[in-house]
Amino acid sequence: MDLAADGTLSIREILKSEHVKGLQGVTQVVCSSNGKFIYTTSGRFEGAHAICAFEMGADKKLKLIHSLSNSGGELPNFSGGNKIRISPDGNAIYVTATNSNHIACLQRDAKSGKLTLTEMLDCAELPGTPKGPNGLAFSQDGKHMYVTWEFSKGVSPLLRGRVPAAERGK
Repeated sequence: MDLAADGTLSIREILKSEHVKGLQGVTQVVCSSNGKFIYTTSGRFEGAHAICAFEMGADKKLKLIHSLSNSGGELPNFSGGNKIRISPDGNAIYVTATNSNHIACLQRDAKSGKLTLTEMLDCAELPGTPKGPNGLAFSQDGKHMYVTWEFSKGVSPLLRGRVPAAERGK
């Protein structure tokens, strides 16, 4: 979309799921701080159970970098893609998979926009076994991520960084 000086919007293009595999049931979109890369998630109520990465071209049109999905095997245990957020430092992306009770943790290459799955966090391993990760937010310093739980009806702060699975419940 283009924003005119008077505040009106005009649509430049619409990418549809018939042309981009991971857009079926798309629910969220985020943009990198420089506006060069756009990321989506899908599958909360129907669709692809996917995360897509796009690059904004010089012509102001989106070009698919890649699509990661449960069905394609790149996102195991990812069902119900709901919310997507870029970490404050821009180096990671986190996506809630509400239906499968997981949070996808991905490394983001700032130059290419490409994503690499680093962990599929099983929320059943967290203290109190919360269910249905939904919303995401970061503390200003980026050290904590806050997650809302749709089915457990609550909110939790999570410390960012690697915590061995055996120690998560302690």
